[in-house]
Amino acid sequence: MKKFALSLVLLLLLAVLFYEDSRRQAMVAEVAKSAKAQEQLTRKIEDLNRRVVQAERRAGSVTPERPAGVGGAPAAAAVPEAPAPVPGVTTTAPAGWFKNGMNPGDYVVGVDQNQSYNGQPSAYVKSIVGSPSGFGGMMQSTSAAEYAGKRIRYTAWVRTEDANEGGGHLWFRIDGQQSGQTLGFDNMDKRPLKGTTSWQQQSIVLDVPPEARALAFGFFVGGAGQMWTNSARIEEVGADVPVTNMLTSKPAQTAPKNLNFSE
Repeated sequence: MKKFALSLVLLLLLAVLFYEDSRRQAMVAEVAKSAKAQEQLTRKIEDLNRRVVQAERRAGSVTPERPAGVGGAPAAAAVPEAPAPVPGVTTTAPAGWFKNGMNPGDYVVGVDQNQSYNGQPSAYVKSIVGSPSGFGGMMQSTSAAEYAGKRIRYTAWVRTEDANEGGGHLWFRIDGQQSGQTLGFDNMDKRPLKGTTSWQQQSIVLDVPPEARALAFGFFVGGAGQMWTNSARIEEVGADVPVTNMLTSKPAQTAPKNLNFSE
């Protein structure tokens, strides 16, 4: 009788162990399934981001307000009535440049022969609606091969008129090999030209890493107003010229302080 009872207990223990092992295996399988699903979802999101960036670049909608190429694509907007023709002023981007921005239909771009400087005509961007949304301007993109491993400066003469909201900006970005990868960026966010200004020379200085793929640069006005640029150039500079890279700006302090709030 005792042997029978012992055998029964052993059988029950084996059954419990088998049940617990089955549950454990089922949980492991479920976790693995969930992890695989999460990985697939992550890959789908990354693929979607890549497609968005590619579509933006094909459409010429790379924007100067974001360092990377992901998100913030310009929204479609109704095109306002075209401004009246002015002698010496075109209303399309010149060769090598294209119009860009957020809600670019709120702006007109072109070349203004009437606003010459240094003996050259000026490129311009001007808001053409009462309350423009976002910003508008012109840009271009080029291979970084010629500038790889160098410190370069993008310089232009700039003036503004009634740019009282976001002001006038130059911007410059270094793109990496991966889609949406940004290696350097500055859009004069902390030093825009606001209001009505006379001609001023503005510069952005960035290092171009050896692995850089492309340079993107241009100018824009934020909100209402008008901006002109003239005599733009990109040139190599020495290591003594400080960079203006917003991605590597130094913190206000070098170490934590007053953590116990006693000061």
